[in-house]
Amino acid sequence: MPLDLSLRDINGDLIFGTVPPALREKLVSREYRLIDENFTTVDSREEIYCVTELYGYAPKTADGAPEVFVKYDSEYIKRPATKDPAGVFSETIPKVTTHTIEGDYFKLYMGSTAAAKLRAGDLILISGVQGSARMTFPYTTIYKREGDFIWIPQITAIYSTGSESVSGVTLLNCFKGTNTGWINGVLTLKREYVQRGSRTASSPIRQCVTFHDDYPAIIPADRITDAQGFDVDTVDGSSKPDITEYKVLCADGAWYMPNDSEPKPEHTLFINKSSYCRYMP
Repeated sequence: MPLDLSLRDINGDLIFGTVPPALREKLVSREYRLIDENFTTVDSREEIYCVTELYGYAPKTADGAPEVFVKYDSEYIKRPATKDPAGVFSETIPKVTTHTIEGDYFKLYMGSTAAAKLRAGDLILISGVQGSARMTFPYTTIYKREGDFIWIPQITAIYSTGSESVSGVTLLNCFKGTNTGWINGVLTLKREYVQRGSRTASSPIRQCVTFHDDYPAIIPADRITDAQGFDVDTVDGSSKPDITEYKVLCADGAWYMPNDSEPKPEHTLFINKSSYCRYMP
């Protein structure tokens, strides 16, 4: 029911009183309507009732679009994983006695310059060359980095002249340059890409709220997809956006919507809430 400023009470008095013309025009233009009412008795015989009515409207802009109300807050947001092929580099592993075994991991000394370029999660390939002989290792990821050291899982290698497995201790001697029966030439670490795993972190968000007379359409989230259009949680060279576009969005501080909007009823009106956060590397 629309707001009727001419309504009178039981005594014939205007319920809303005398409304100035300018205010009347504004109220009418906003299209207030009844969105809730409550009945309560005011006498012991329950013959007289007090009716409380709540009127509301869905604010619109001059062109008729829903007006957007903004507030800032924080939420836990799932950040995508990233694989950056631009991070490819090769580095010689120095042969030093500080290479050791710690539990299930090799602790390798890389030196300050090389170690500073590496991080946990990087996909790496280690290979060894001595003359025509070659030792190859399976791809592995860096478990952690601290200072000038990296930790990788204990892995075995294949010696190219005999296709023989190399045990962890023998492999460590290759890193130290003390095992003359295997590769004592150049040992090279190659990073295929810079990798960062998906994580959930508290992030500043911008909440945008609109009000509607009817149930609003859900605004879809900004999703990361593969080349076929399927949702993925990793940004790489073939995703949309790809890693190059993603880094530009991060540098620009662009906003995106990680989840679909959330329509819900508010009395007989509807609210549609969208939360945005900034792209972050």
